[in-house]
Amino acid sequence: MANLESFLNLPDEASWKLTVAWLLASLRPKGGFPILLVNGEQGSSKTTFSRVLRDLVDPNLAPVRSVPRDERDLFISALNAWALTYDNLSGVPNWLSDAFCRLATGGGFSTRRLHTDNQEMVFSGQRPLILNGIPDLSSRADLVDRGVHLVLPRIDPEKRLSEWVFWEQFNKARPYILGALLDTLSEAMGVLPEMELKSAPRMRDFAELGVAAEQVLDWPEGSFLSAYISNREDAVHSTVEADPLAVALMDLSRKGDGALEFTPTGLLKALNENVDETIRKSDVWPKTPSALGSRVRRVAPGLSALGVKIDTRRFGKRRERAVLIQGKPTKSFH
Repeated sequence: MANLESFLNLPDEASWKLTVAWLLASLRPKGGFPILLVNGEQGSSKTTFSRVLRDLVDPNLAPVRSVPRDERDLFISALNAWALTYDNLSGVPNWLSDAFCRLATGGGFSTRRLHTDNQEMVFSGQRPLILNGIPDLSSRADLVDRGVHLVLPRIDPEKRLSEWVFWEQFNKARPYILGALLDTLSEAMGVLPEMELKSAPRMRDFAELGVAAEQVLDWPEGSFLSAYISNREDAVHSTVEADPLAVALMDLSRKGDGALEFTPTGLLKALNENVDETIRKSDVWPKTPSALGSRVRRVAPGLSALGVKIDTRRFGKRRERAVLIQGKPTKSFH
């Protein structure tokens, strides 16, 4: 297993443990697969890192792909490959983020067969996913909730190998690395039936497998779960800091006495009064109560992790909707 680490440009031990657990999870035939979100500046070897992982779990003539144009493209890729790797993403639109999340944790896609009027092609299942890019891909709350976020450091020029030397060395080591991974997975699967986690994050199957691998590989007790929970918390913090609406909701929650209640229209007015004009006029800011409701649902999981819970209820004869904001943030973002 040590051979593998020499081919991965990882920043620390926690990132190594998370990467090994992701590989082990991706070698299983089913189970929720956390989305591997790989960031880093130019020269951090994101593409090579992604290719190495893909080559271990699903060798392919096209190991990395460009972003799919629509759900149909993603669906066709999932039908023809096990692990999907998307390279050099500059952003993830809402429809694609939703599709990635369904694909990673289990969902269905359907589309009309070409050249037919009433025949469907249906895909239902799960796939391991690697997404890499220069910007912070985990700024999407739904991806964060299902992801492992790695930030690769820039490689010093004097340590950089030529492509042919790197891949020649990796291809020689690959059978031994794969053998070590499969041996580890086999032993970890034997430990899993006795696994009892007192508490676990959203991707519980992945967390349990990581703790089982910890025992097999003699990692310090509790080190995997600590790495995974810290990784999620850091990603949530980054998500909230990057979203002006999430920050505005956190600021608004501080003004209450532990609980605030608004109609959607009232909430939008209160938020508008607490942000500057530049934010209000930006494309990322909701302009209507209905748009606000959709955005609030997306940021709610991240806010909940930081102590601010958002819920809705109906009231009155017209069954109008009320938005409830409870709690105060556990961390300052200014």
